[in-house]
Amino acid sequence: MNHIVSKLKLSDIEAQVFPDKSTIEVLIKAATFAPSTSNCQPWKWLFERGVLYLFHDKSHSVSFGDFEEKASMVSFGAAIENLAIKTHSFNLELIPTLFPLLNEKLLISAFRFSNKSKNTSPIQIPTADDLVDTIELRLTNRNNGERIKINNSTYEELQSIVNTVPGAKLWIAKDDTALEELASIIGAADRLRFLHPFGHYDFFSKEIRWNKEEVESTNDGLDVATFDLTPSELTGLNIAKDPNVIKYLNEWKGGKAFEKMSRKAIASASAIGFITMPEYN
Repeated sequence: MNHIVSKLKLSDIEAQVFPDKSTIEVLIKAATFAPSTSNCQPWKWLFERGVLYLFHDKSHSVSFGDFEEKASMVSFGAAIENLAIKTHSFNLELIPTLFPLLNEKLLISAFRFSNKSKNTSPIQIPTADDLVDTIELRLTNRNNGERIKINNSTYEELQSIVNTVPGAKLWIAKDDTALEELASIIGAADRLRFLHPFGHYDFFSKEIRWNKEEVESTNDGLDVATFDLTPSELTGLNIAKDPNVIKYLNEWKGGKAFEKMSRKAIASASAIGFITMPEYN
């Protein structure tokens, strides 16, 4: 990382405020509570001369599901938002310089800090300061609930939040026909993923944490205990770990059971929302 940072002209990223080490540790901790694909946490951080650097750690993120690094970029955006919200709580402003070296894509951003009253950053990150106390409470609830009707006012509130980002749109599927169609599509996609050698390896060997010891030793990935599986479903998942099982399922054109988890989750959902952007850049 240092050899990449050495290519930057320090005059271009000269810090205005120099947070101490303990403050930076608090800020980074908040940033790393952001969600990431399969909880892979694809980031590395370096603090030097008053500047905080965010790097892409591809050893964690390279996977079947990170096509053209789209998933990683969403994860970095979430981490930067957490970082900005937490920075505000110290009465400071975050000044990001995104992709400061065109030929070094591993360097996602260099962050300087300023007093709020002196912020001259060309990039203004929308923040919700009232959410600072909930950053460390964030979790992914994978339990299947009961489909209930959601008030239109809730959809309108979600839409208004998405509208704060230029170009972003929220699409919501909530009627039974649309949800059933999505269940078919998502279920089929999951089946294809599990039956593909690379997709199978990513899910069963890189993403899933199969016991408490793995969860505590890695502090990343997906805890299988949070999947809301029946004993028979968990047994089936353990059997499916074996690549030879997948080989035979492909030969027999089987694997329909892989669609069951997705279909069950969607059957319990009141709605499914998609946030889209005009382009990927």
